[in-house]
Amino acid sequence: MPTGNLTMCAQMAHNKQGNHQEPVMPTLAKDTRLHIRCDQEMRRLLDKAAAYAHMSVSEFVLRNAVEQAQSVVQAHEAITLSQDDFAAFLDALDTPAPANPALQRAFQRHAKHVQ
Repeated sequence: MPTGNLTMCAQMAHNKQGNHQEPVMPTLAKDTRLHIRCDQEMRRLLDKAAAYAHMSVSEFVLRNAVEQAQSVVQAHEAITLSQDDFAAFLDALDTPAPANPALQRAFQRHAKHVQ
């Protein structure tokens, strides 16, 4: 079952809990503006691409910018593991190492400060 992708495994675990629906993106009111300046050549390119995609330039730019932003965020926030590393991760969760003296002292300090 390990695919090497922790995010995918987390989604699979979530789906096993009975949530078989695709994620729903809520429709939010567009209440902020984003102003972008570009040269004429870029504008002509965006106009042409938006026309080919049958949407306004604003919709085209926003949709593509959001897709790219999601990709960048995913690349920085997701952890991808090889199958061997994923198996080692699961093993570490199942059989954690005993606390060493330094960790035990850290637990004691934490207990004193957090109540």
